[in-house]
Amino acid sequence: MLRMLELGSWFNLSDEGIEDAVCDSYAVRRFVGINFAAGDQVPDATTLCRFRKLLTENHLQEEFFKQVQEVLRRGGCEVHGGSIEDATIVPFPVYCPVNREGHNFR
Repeated sequence: MLRMLELGSWFNLSDEGIEDAVCDSYAVRRFVGINFAAGDQVPDATTLCRFRKLLTENHLQEEFFKQVQEVLRRGGCEVHGGSIEDATIVPFPVYCPVNREGHNFR
């Protein structure tokens, strides 16, 4: 669940958004370490919220995030916020531009 909270922080996701991302994306599931084939289940948004609250109440969340950033920095990595895009492949007609003489530009 710590990795799920990291993803939420990096990609500005709500708890519901984190849950959806894990369910929808193989790459996210792999990063988090969830394997549906092995019977793993995704923690729901309520569980993530309770876990975050527990970390915050015990002053652990900020320290955890600092340590993760330090480990990444020492490994030559740097994490910046971003966004997750929903890319869908759709069919479209092929168009090849033609010049004035009627020849393709290819």
